Amino acid sequence: MLKEIRVIPVYPEDKTAIETTIKTYELFGWHLVSNNSCEELDDTNTVFATFNKLTFQRDKENPLYFEFANLENRYNEAQAHRTAFEMMGGRYTKEYVKAVTAQYGLQPHFNWCAFILGTICAIVPGIIYCVKYNQNKRTFYERQETMTPQDDILREIEHEINDIVAAAQQLTGRVPNPLTQTMQIKASKD
Repeated sequence: MLKEIRVIPVYPEDKTAIETTIKTYELFGWHLVSNNSCEELDDTNTVFATFNKLTFQRDKENPLYFEFANLENRYNEAQAHRTAFEMMGGRYTKEYVKAVTAQYGLQPHFNWCAFILGTICAIVPGIIYCVKYNQNKRTFYERQETMTPQDDILREIEHEINDIVAAAQQLTGRVPNPLTQTMQIKASKD
């Protein structure tokens, strides 16, 4: 049997983050194999983050495999679209900020060179923004009447995500969980 395996790190703020991740992956035919608690160390071997490493597997010979994979891809694209939309609107999520700081290993210390460079980098885009704003002011107000409000766009994205989740739940209901069946067989032998 061909199995597809995926390992997902989850940095939980609370226990519901892990449960939500597990439920989301189970919608698309994944089955949880292991849940390991891990620690990340910095250069001085001090723990600076703890996370759970969730290992999932999915049977590639499942007759609904391609439907699950298609729905999962659509779901991930819709989630990425929602994240990009929120960032464009100036609403950065906590998860995005944590991911960026973890990716670049940012530490809370003060550096004068970085401060001066950061100040310059903030002023130059501000000047460019003011110049571009004045150039595009008329065009913006002309287009504003034909633009879809942000809430409508976000509702459309949420509706698409809900449709995908509902379709995945229907598929999940049609496929028995092989891990659960194995546990039931073992329990009946005992």
